[in-house]
Amino acid sequence: MLRSLSRNANVIMKRTTVKKRDGTVLNLCFFDLPKDRIEDLVEFQMNNFVRYELTFRISGLPDSKEALLEYRDILRNKLSDPSAFTFICCEERDNQVLPKIIASDSMRLIKRGEPDKDDMLTNFKTKEVKNYFRILRDWNNLYPVPDLMKKYNLEYFFDGQGTAVHHDYKGNGIVYHKMVLR
Repeated sequence: MLRSLSRNANVIMKRTTVKKRDGTVLNLCFFDLPKDRIEDLVEFQMNNFVRYELTFRISGLPDSKEALLEYRDILRNKLSDPSAFTFICCEERDNQVLPKIIASDSMRLIKRGEPDKDDMLTNFKTKEVKNYFRILRDWNNLYPVPDLMKKYNLEYFFDGQGTAVHHDYKGNGIVYHKMVLR
């Protein structure tokens, strides 16, 4: 049984069927991240997002055990933050949701006038984590969210925090179905 981090965690947001390259059919379901699955998602994202996403790779973070441990704690806090909206995708067989996470998508709600939470993170231990957040700040300063919100008269903005698909399931259209939910 799924326990709720948000009021919709027990509600499947979307069901879909995709055909893998080998012809097998996957029945997928997407739902809000249940509170009792945060550790599972941290592990999933560390293995399927942090190790492969370009910004992390440029920073050198995936190559340092100390940096990976440090970022694991940061990620856990980000996913537990009330402003985070995260949904996961699991396979469904015989009307049962299998526990293995095969995809995830995270966004953070930003409200006009609130300080950027990533800017508040400053006490990093490893140079790789420092590099990662420096790169993020540099990229984010190209088109600062507060400026975009002002320009387009937005009170709220969902900032993408990462989309990941397990390497065994890539190429099956899962990201397309996740983006429809976004």
